[in-house]
Amino acid sequence: MKRSVLAVSILLVGFAIFHWNESRLEDKKNKEFISLVGEVSHRILNDQVLESFEFGKKRIKTEFYFNEQLESYIKKQMKRYASKAIAIVVLDNDSGKVISLISYEREKKKFGRSMALLASHPSASLSKIVTAADLIENAGYNPWTDIVTRGKGTTLYKYQLKKNHRWNRTISLEKAFAYSNNAAFGKASIHNSTAASLYEMAQSFGFNKRLSTVLRLPKSIFHLPKDQFNMAELASGFNTETMISPLHAAVFASIVANDGNLKRPKLIKSLHYGDENLLDEEISFEDEKVLSSEAADQMAQLMSKTVEFGTARKSFRKMRRKLKRRLEIGGKTGSITGGFPEGKRDWFSAYAKPKNGKNNGISVSVMSIQGPMWRAKSSYLAKNVIEYYYRQIEKAGAEDKQVFAKK
Repeated sequence: MKRSVLAVSILLVGFAIFHWNESRLEDKKNKEFISLVGEVSHRILNDQVLESFEFGKKRIKTEFYFNEQLESYIKKQMKRYASKAIAIVVLDNDSGKVISLISYEREKKKFGRSMALLASHPSASLSKIVTAADLIENAGYNPWTDIVTRGKGTTLYKYQLKKNHRWNRTISLEKAFAYSNNAAFGKASIHNSTAASLYEMAQSFGFNKRLSTVLRLPKSIFHLPKDQFNMAELASGFNTETMISPLHAAVFASIVANDGNLKRPKLIKSLHYGDENLLDEEISFEDEKVLSSEAADQMAQLMSKTVEFGTARKSFRKMRRKLKRRLEIGGKTGSITGGFPEGKRDWFSAYAKPKNGKNNGISVSVMSIQGPMWRAKSSYLAKNVIEYYYRQIEKAGAEDKQVFAKK
């Protein structure tokens, strides 16, 4: 009896030692992974070599989802049209995979990726996407709801926000969105929403949160409004406090294209640490429901008007008619001076998907920093990317070519 008890005790001790050692190995592996992710994040945010580098006496290879053919075309467009600097991001809406993420500085003649990931850019009128979603989802608005306003739509003064005035006029929400009317959005927000409601919608859209499930990327910033006028500034995007990255701008459009669901963008396909792959496909979180299906449909209608008759109409008039007829396209423009690198930013965030419902298509964001010479609108470059994707990649059924990230 004593011998059997002793034997059982020895087995239990051995079992405990085995699991303790296994736990130590697992902890060591987790620490290595966390440390490695930190190094990869640092490198991509500083445009350092990612294809292959030494780390912890081992060779690291990082594989992304970037489509080589698409990125080659985008680089040619950047060289041709970039004014001072530019960043372009393309997302696959169904999977959340980032199939292109490039930045370019004309003076240095240098391609990179960091500018597309840094949340150092004022969002400008892209914030109207958040405000419109808040008004539709929480204040009972629809695209045809009239907003009482006065003065120029490109300005925002306190007198424009007064509720009653003899010179007031009305403009529908869809027209205010399409023409990017600051005064209309500021007034609608302060009189029909609340600071808490606007702030919560901004957080639902990904502000003040991690976007990537693996990489440590800077968070986009949206502040809680301090007073009514500040709320009007934040709601219209007429401020330099609200900061986003071009990656996040593409996510804005993908939420609308994905029926109101936020898919976390996926960048990394695999992470090889010596002979071991520490990451088989990037970690996936469940989709976050940001908008109801009805609200997402109404947001899609607003964004389509920007392309149809609003601030992006001239760029998309030049799109091939046959292609335009088979795609649902929506977007939002923005323009503001500030941020880092300093300069006047010209934004366009858009989605494009087949009208036959085959898939949810792609989302594209273009952020151009204009210099002394104006070369091309961001909406025009987005139009070119969408056109190329559906004529040369999606139409041909080409599979994504996986490549290692390059310097």
